[in-house]
Amino acid sequence: MTDTIHFQSGNIIIGSKVARFGSTSYPIANIGSVSTQDLGRGAGASWGVFFILVGIIFLAFQPMLGLGIITAGTYLFYNSKHSTALLLRTSSGDVQAFRSHDPKLVNDMKEALEAAFMSKQ
Repeated sequence: MTDTIHFQSGNIIIGSKVARFGSTSYPIANIGSVSTQDLGRGAGASWGVFFILVGIIFLAFQPMLGLGIITAGTYLFYNSKHSTALLLRTSSGDVQAFRSHDPKLVNDMKEALEAAFMSKQ
């Protein structure tokens, strides 16, 4: 039986027998379930809020420096992007196989893995 390709993008290939994420391969038969997780905006947004608060404090003593720090914090906050992870449940536990700022890409991979599950039955 040949390995039908359900998804391919760059170095990610999801077939009916094996899912490859870069240099790591997972046999479809060993994957118990697949899910996605919204990881939020990450550390960039947290650092942005921190710099904004520090900048507000500096406004009282050094207004120009305070404005500069607030500007940097605002930049960090608005340029941090949401990340979505693809999680695989294997016999060794949950594994984050992939992470992206593009939720559609992660959802397409999840659907391809589900199609691979159906083809193995």
